[in-house]
Amino acid sequence: MDVTDCLAAFEGMFGFSTETIEKGNFQGTLFRFPMRHVKTELSENIYDEIKVMDLFKAFEAEAPVELLFLKCLEKIDWRFTDEIYRRDQNYDNSPVYSVNISDKSVQSVREGRNHVKTFGINYSMAVETFNKGNVHTDEWIIFHCMKGCNMSEELRILSLDESLSYSPYTSIAVPMKEDQFRGHVFCLMPLPLTENCMTGLPVHANGYFALSQNRRHVKWPTADQMRQGTYKDKSLRWNNCLITEVLAELYYNVILELIDHTITPDSVAIVTRIIPDCRQITEHWKNILEPFFDSLFKSKFLFTENNGGCWISIKEAVFDVFEDTISGKRSHIKTNIRSDR
Repeated sequence: MDVTDCLAAFEGMFGFSTETIEKGNFQGTLFRFPMRHVKTELSENIYDEIKVMDLFKAFEAEAPVELLFLKCLEKIDWRFTDEIYRRDQNYDNSPVYSVNISDKSVQSVREGRNHVKTFGINYSMAVETFNKGNVHTDEWIIFHCMKGCNMSEELRILSLDESLSYSPYTSIAVPMKEDQFRGHVFCLMPLPLTENCMTGLPVHANGYFALSQNRRHVKWPTADQMRQGTYKDKSLRWNNCLITEVLAELYYNVILELIDHTITPDSVAIVTRIIPDCRQITEHWKNILEPFFDSLFKSKFLFTENNGGCWISIKEAVFDVFEDTISGKRSHIKTNIRSDR
């Protein structure tokens, strides 16, 4: 198949035509994925209509968050042609499924993305999902951090290691609505939706993590390496530094930033909701907890309605302590927080 055959597959799709080639300019990026129609020595998998539709359905599950940490992409949509649908069905080449940054937030997102190398940059993002005539909107606040100073010696050395070629860069996406939220791992794009890629954090975490060879999950030390507390693999050490130094610091600053802009009961609830529950954090992500809480416990992060409503520190708060009727253990719960001054 020569290049003209490949280009012919896009004829009439997404505004592409033979004139596009003549002008030498197309506002977008096109991908072509030729599917296997017959068994080969490479693989016996044949992609028929059912498998193709399954791929689209799988992507639909991830599409609403695909745009969160990307640097340029603002919209994803797909359209069905008679190459996918049976030829006796009618279609009008309009998007069947679409995800895009809303018009009201796209300009601030563009500006924020252009300054992601600035420490502490953040911006709001509203993502609209169009599916078979229905529109759903998810709202987020995106925080970025490119750490350029105050690094540990190990992180500094690893960040300059050309064999790794990673940047000390992380991001966090804070959901404005809870909606049974589960924190996911991103390396610009979300890693596959498996339990191994869930953090237990109440936010999405993005960074230049060292990934497995198939890019399906973050590289972690083995159980023996974790018990010994030491491992020589540079990529494992990098992930540990990125989480405990860069991501933990960003997470702490996210809390402070949200507290500074708390103006409604809903925003107070958001701050409270995104403080990690240690019991929910998955094993490999627990190393973020100590550096994060070491910083948080030194700040005023607890809200009380006393004194007209204000933020107080742990030393200024009184906690209710009660018996857990299930386990019989005494539990410290942040309820009825009140100032003791």
